[in-house]
Amino acid sequence: MQTLFAAGLLFGSATSSADMYSCLDATGKPLLQNSTQGCVSNTCVTKPNGAKECAETKEERLKREEDEKRDKECQEKRHRSMLQEWALLDKFSKRKDIDDQRDRELSKNAQALNEANRAQDSTRVTLQRLNLEADFYRPKHPMPSELSADIAFKTQRLDDLAAEIAQLRAETNRINQQYDDLLKHYDRVLKGIFAPVPCEGAQTR
Repeated sequence: MQTLFAAGLLFGSATSSADMYSCLDATGKPLLQNSTQGCVSNTCVTKPNGAKECAETKEERLKREEDEKRDKECQEKRHRSMLQEWALLDKFSKRKDIDDQRDRELSKNAQALNEANRAQDSTRVTLQRLNLEADFYRPKHPMPSELSADIAFKTQRLDDLAAEIAQLRAETNRINQQYDDLLKHYDRVLKGIFAPVPCEGAQTR
C-alpha cells in the first residue's frame, strides 16, 4: 500500500513538473496529455508554473499574415510618400524660389491677358465703325454681303475674346491659390509634418 502511494506521489510530481497539452484530435475530441501526439487543432500548452500558451489557429495565422502584409505595404507607401515630400525641398531650396516661380507664371498670364484686352478694344472699335457703315444702308438699301459678314465675324470675335479674358482672369486666381497651397505644404514639410497615407487611417481601427 505504501509502495502504491509513493508511486502515486512520484507520478503526480512528475506530471506537475512537465508541460501539459490540451487540444482536439481528428474527430474533434478534446485531449489532455503530456505530448502533442494525436493533436490536430486548438493546441495549448500549460507550463508547470501555470502559464498557458496556445498555438495559432488557421484563422488566426491567416489574419496575422494579412495584417503583416498590410502593415508592410503601408510602410512602403509611407516611405514613398515621404520621399515625394522631401523632393519638394530639393526642387525649392527656399520659399523665395516658390514665389519667383509664381511670379513668372503670373507674368506670362498677365501678358496674355493684356493682349486679349487690347484685341478686345481694337475689335470693339472696328465693330463700331462697321455698324456706322451699316447704318448708311439701313433700312432702305441692302447691306453689302461683305459688310454683313465682317459685322458677324467681329461680333463673334468679341464674344470669344470676352470668354478668353474671363478664363485668363480665372487662371490668375488659380495660380495664386496653387502657390499659396504649395507654400503651406512647403512649411509643413520643413517642420516634418507629412500628410498621412491612405492605409494609415485603417491601421487605427
